[in-house]
Amino acid sequence: VASGIVASLAGGLIAGRLSGKPLPGAAALHGLVSWAVTTLVVLYLLTSAASGLVGGTLSTVSGALGGAGTLVGGTVQTAAQAAAPSLAKISNPLDGIEQKVRQQTAGQDPQAARDAAVAAIKALFTGDASQKQQAEARAADALAKAQNIPVDQARQQIQDYETQYDQAVATAKQKAEAAAVTAKSAATQGAFYAALALILGALAAFLGGRLGAPKPATLLGAYETRRV
Repeated sequence: VASGIVASLAGGLIAGRLSGKPLPGAAALHGLVSWAVTTLVVLYLLTSAASGLVGGTLSTVSGALGGAGTLVGGTVQTAAQAAAPSLAKISNPLDGIEQKVRQQTAGQDPQAARDAAVAAIKALFTGDASQKQQAEARAADALAKAQNIPVDQARQQIQDYETQYDQAVATAKQKAEAAAVTAKSAATQGAFYAALALILGALAAFLGGRLGAPKPATLLGAYETRRV
């Protein structure tokens, strides 16, 4: 915001001086127009395909031009960075279940038994809900063969896995909602500071143009010099 104000003030001062208008109001409008054109150019560059080619260089240039453009362009990135830590903690609910199944195996070919049991359990959680009972039976049979245990005991483990899965899904949902709230807060703050930079930049450019308005004596001296 501070760099945007300074840049807008300098740009307005130069535009007001070069306008050749001795009236402070007219020179101030020239300064305001210079700020508006610069802001439009910066925002266009930040939102166009060219921004992907020049990368960080464009961000540096846009910051020097106005500051506000950088704030607007970085709002989404700021929101994503703020939400990233919460999103990173959300794990796949099936990971813990798969690890337990692979740690408890028996038989002549434990690798094949593990794979079959894992596939059956994944099908239970990701398959059609209307065929849940059949999926539970297949998962229990596969788990019983993999661990060399009775089918009834395998069914009990399947029920435990279902409880664990439901709890993991609920936890992941809560974390996702928290991440969404964090992203919304960051986006709101970014929009506020962007609006503040735009308003203060416009005022600075207007004031700079007014201060840079050439004096009548200066204009008369320049006219006489050209005549000579």
